[in-house]
Amino acid sequence: MRGAIFVGTLLSALLVLANIGPLTQMNPIQTAEAYALYGCRHPSSTINYRTDSGMSSGYLTPIRYAVVTFNDVPANFFLDAVTSGERIFINTADLGLFGPLGQTAFANGQICDPGTGNLNTSTITLNTALLNGEGMEKRQAVAAHELGHAVGLAHTSNSRTLMYSTIAFFDTYSIFVPTLDEIRGLQSISLYGGGIAYTPTCTPFNSSGGSITWSGTCSSSNAALPMTERITVAGTHRAFASQFATGQSMPSVGSVLMMAKVTPTTNYRFSLGIHSGSNVADPTNRMVTIELDNDGIKASYVNTGGGVTTTTIWSGTPSTTTRYFLEVVAEQSTTGLTTAAVYAYQDDGGGSTPPTYLGSARFTSGINWNTYNTMYFGTGVWTDNSSNPLSNYSVSEYYDRMRSYT
Repeated sequence: MRGAIFVGTLLSALLVLANIGPLTQMNPIQTAEAYALYGCRHPSSTINYRTDSGMSSGYLTPIRYAVVTFNDVPANFFLDAVTSGERIFINTADLGLFGPLGQTAFANGQICDPGTGNLNTSTITLNTALLNGEGMEKRQAVAAHELGHAVGLAHTSNSRTLMYSTIAFFDTYSIFVPTLDEIRGLQSISLYGGGIAYTPTCTPFNSSGGSITWSGTCSSSNAALPMTERITVAGTHRAFASQFATGQSMPSVGSVLMMAKVTPTTNYRFSLGIHSGSNVADPTNRMVTIELDNDGIKASYVNTGGGVTTTTIWSGTPSTTTRYFLEVVAEQSTTGLTTAAVYAYQDDGGGSTPPTYLGSARFTSGINWNTYNTMYFGTGVWTDNSSNPLSNYSVSEYYDRMRSYT
């Protein structure tokens, strides 16, 4: 099936996960709308992987980005590159024009080792026959999907998740990194659960009329969430909570993954993202941002022509009784440009019910990766004039990870 990511038939001593017919597995997993697990994990939270030494940079680069974005997820595991002794081996091969885009094969014909109960070692293969003509992000999407299998995530029947069984999650919804459903799966107790260290944002940049308050003393070891960001006086005001007091450079040859769970009290303007200046209200400094506004959810960024693009990915008035999950990803492209994407979900569902997908967008930012020595990472609110509602939002979770793959 062209365009399918294979995930379930037995081949000699390897179990190849495939998207043809019913799953044939030693440990059957019923495909679910929400994340599904194989019921076993690697013996250590540090999971060694190795890439084929002869792999071209056209595949090595998107694979490294896929690894980095998995390592950026707020869950207690780490994919560590090694030269031997790997638990996951990643290579490329010509699997034919009618083969899968990618496949993950587990050793000894079993996903879970019956002796130890651990997830077995595996081999990921990307199909060059189908991927040679594709861009870096699609290759990354396939690699990320297969990495999900290799660390214990099964297929879902929801095309708005990275672990859906065909490439529709990328072609239709621009998903090429873990989003809320995969994050829930990776955080689950049966896999790589435990306490998550959220990112402190103890440095407010305020004009008069804006305030940031925390539920405790914010410090480098205590994010003191939930955090309230609000405008207190009518007029042109802003309040921006940053991770760094004076800005921070972008990671060298790497990626940034940012996430927030936000509930509006008074809808007007809220933003999560990366800025070239501390003024969250200034659209000309937006490398990549996602806004939760009174009239919808939007991607806003400086485009490659130098102008500002604001695209609505969901229309409507956000509910003051709903918590929203917002995600931003930025990666340095091979040409030095900034590849970016934003995702929005309601933080609902649970169990076999997935979170409600609201919208997504993928684009190239006009602020190149290394244009500025310092950038500002965080969340903020603002108002444009005295007739605007006084923005008021509660941030219950915030996570920001910057990582280089070198």
